[in-house]
Amino acid sequence: MRPPVRIIFHLLLAVFTANAANKFFIADLDFELTHHFYQNIFAFHGKAPDQYRILPLLLLKYLWKGLQVIRPGAPWNHAVLLFNFISAFAVYEVFFLLGTAWCIRKRLMFNLIFAIIFIYTLYTAYRPDTLCSLLVCLLTLVVWLRTNATAIHLLALTALAFTRADVALVYGVFWAFYCKKNWIYLLPAISIPILIQVLLQKWIFPEAVYYTKPIMFWDNLGGFYLRYNPATYGLAAAGLLFWREINDFVRENWKKHRVLFGLFIAYFALIFVFGRINEYRLYLPFVPLFWVVFHNKSGLQTFVWKPLTVD
Repeated sequence: MRPPVRIIFHLLLAVFTANAANKFFIADLDFELTHHFYQNIFAFHGKAPDQYRILPLLLLKYLWKGLQVIRPGAPWNHAVLLFNFISAFAVYEVFFLLGTAWCIRKRLMFNLIFAIIFIYTLYTAYRPDTLCSLLVCLLTLVVWLRTNATAIHLLALTALAFTRADVALVYGVFWAFYCKKNWIYLLPAISIPILIQVLLQKWIFPEAVYYTKPIMFWDNLGGFYLRYNPATYGLAAAGLLFWREINDFVRENWKKHRVLFGLFIAYFALIFVFGRINEYRLYLPFVPLFWVVFHNKSGLQTFVWKPLTVD
């Protein structure tokens, strides 16, 4: 499959993803029209924790402003549609370029399956910035893999921290152990996300209050949220179908990548206490990490960006 065909494939997939998200979550889009949830965030007000994902939300804000210049009166849902289309296309392209261990057809099949599953990861908590946040995660990895400059690496981590500080903390530890391979780099890797979170919480959004319960441990332990989300049953069915492959992957990579598995376990525990474990979109940032590790088994420091070839 030649590059132009790949581009067309990803464009079609991006149209599907953006439209499916908008159609699935019409109620959420209508909620914005009456409650101005994101408009308050755009004005640097609003409730926690959504405003802490300020970078992709500001991109959405200025995209909407630009769209209104081209089409005066362009509605909010059109801006979200365009935003998700652009983000989805870029996400699929970067996944494709990073998946160097697979042939072109397998990489495209992965993107197709991911696009279908992605919609259901948003079922209980639609966020129009989810795809863009995932794109920031992927681009952060691209920067780390393509350059050796520590200053640029930390700049990318800072951008990620303004997208999601908790995810930046995970990626920072990953960067220290996988890219720099030196625990000394844990200091800036951990400090930057924490400082950005303090900046957002104390100075940029000092009046923000959480609209969710601060502790969700007992709710998660009761299993209500897992039963409520239909994606739980689909993921369980996929787990049964691909159990052998999942088991082989874990057994093959556990010893070499204990840090990554440990990060996932720690992140899951954090969500179990403070979030809802059925909000599967929260786990999406780990897809790029496992994707990169899987496609570069010899180690990230020897990563080679392979040129595209015709299968």
